[in-house]
Amino acid sequence: SMDESRIARIEALFAGWGAEAPGGALSLLQGSEVVLERRFGRANLEHAVPVAADTRFRIASITKTFVGAGCALLHHQGRLDLDADITTWIPELRPQTPMKLRHLLTMTSGLRDSMESMVLRGTWFRYPRSSQDLLDLIFAQTTQCWPTGERWVYTNINFNLAALVIERVSGQAFDAFLAENFWRPLGMADTLLCDSNTQSVPRLADPYVPAPEGWQKGTWAFGLSGAGGLVSTVADLARWQGMFRRGGLHGANLVELMSRRGVLNSG
Repeated sequence: SMDESRIARIEALFAGWGAEAPGGALSLLQGSEVVLERRFGRANLEHAVPVAADTRFRIASITKTFVGAGCALLHHQGRLDLDADITTWIPELRPQTPMKLRHLLTMTSGLRDSMESMVLRGTWFRYPRSSQDLLDLIFAQTTQCWPTGERWVYTNINFNLAALVIERVSGQAFDAFLAENFWRPLGMADTLLCDSNTQSVPRLADPYVPAPEGWQKGTWAFGLSGAGGLVSTVADLARWQGMFRRGGLHGANLVELMSRRGVLNSG
């Protein structure tokens, strides 16, 4: 159980969240037990819909933890070698310097990210229209930002490509693979892939951006596919966190595999 002073400090963190402003949800875990739940503000301003226990949110780059776990599981099962050349699964990719799957997962590939590619092609769409749009851009690249393994730079396209590897190794769509191996076993019934701004998702909170006069509607942008396409609830994410705290799933030590430090060429 939580002591009152700690609860008061947590309440103070969110004191500025107005009841009529865009909101959020909080679950506090001790071990794998939820010991405090709080909800703030609204999921939709136009209709004054409050954030509820079952409100879904776009989880953005937390999606990447599912990609990492998927690759780790396939590696544990002997179906995927993290140190094999990336072109084993993605022959469309033309890296200048040899590249392993592990380089994608440790953000050391040296590949140009989606947003840079969009700017460089000279036709600027504010948002990519589909996951395939991003893949087409990277497959058209003949150069890298720097040689593989030279630097660590957070690059979204690495995880779009890693999700594609999961699909090609498993023979399943990215979300079907996640549902079978993670969501259903863990009881994550409210988690799904939402790879489009036009897809209708029940109970999904709307994004807003601060404006001089109140709030403007936001538009979901670059988080497509394995880079950030998932939607979930706080309760489902607590289940996901519980899996990490237990160390893995399906007899696989996923956490040990996922937390191995990458090494640059320089050592």
